[in-house]
Amino acid sequence: MSLQSIAEFSPEYYQESSLSSDLVSRPVFIAQTDEEIGTVDDILVDESGRFRYLVLNADSWLSDRKFLLPIGKCRAAQNNNSIALTGINGKQDLEQLPPYESDRQIDYDYEEDVRGIYRQLLANDDSTIANYDRDSYSYDNEPELYQVPPEENQTFKLYEEKLVTHKERHEVGEVTIGKRVETETAEVEVPIEKEKVVVKIHEVAEGDVPVEPGEATFEEGAVAKFKVYEETADIEKKAFVREEVEAKKVVDKEVVNASETLRKEELEMTGEENIEIEQ
Repeated sequence: MSLQSIAEFSPEYYQESSLSSDLVSRPVFIAQTDEEIGTVDDILVDESGRFRYLVLNADSWLSDRKFLLPIGKCRAAQNNNSIALTGINGKQDLEQLPPYESDRQIDYDYEEDVRGIYRQLLANDDSTIANYDRDSYSYDNEPELYQVPPEENQTFKLYEEKLVTHKERHEVGEVTIGKRVETETAEVEVPIEKEKVVVKIHEVAEGDVPVEPGEATFEEGAVAKFKVYEETADIEKKAFVREEVEAKKVVDKEVVNASETLRKEELEMTGEENIEIEQ
């Protein structure tokens, strides 16, 4: 017999239904005295989803203490706005119960401690329980604790599991775009010009013929000047746009297939001859 919180048994249904506002946080009273003893903190169900206990938060009078209330001893009261606990005379009765801790494993021994207190409070003969052990015990053995009396109007829910998909965004990597500088040695040929004066001496055929009187002038010093030029290579570096790079993100879409085994509760009834079904 494995017990767990209704929120753990069917998280999606618990979140999407009005169960939290229907039952959780309702005030709880002792039916005999109308004394308020706390609020419903949680619901514990068995492996088939049947309600077994309401978890009572007794913080209003016993700080940080929680107790288990068998579902068979809980009744709807005050137009279904609260829960009445039957078979209990006062808060002192509940103080005998072992405290409930949400992070502990609810095993047979712990439940037996809880049941033992209720058996005493309900004045049951413990000898009737001695026929059961941890392997053979069933909640059906104690209907006064775990079954709602047939005269009570009952409304219960049939649960069905559905696949609810969620998408989460995770960072899977990082792309960094940068630039690096590469160097190379470039060679270029630049044709340049240099001037020089070429002096060419010619012998004259009339070397033995005298010139006219007064034609020959003998001079010293510069008789002709030439300015000589040459070109030099002036090389400088300039930057030019070689190419443009555009970077952007694109989204690739794919479909992820997953499968899960879903459970669904169907209504089973016995004694059909005594049942009239209304739609």
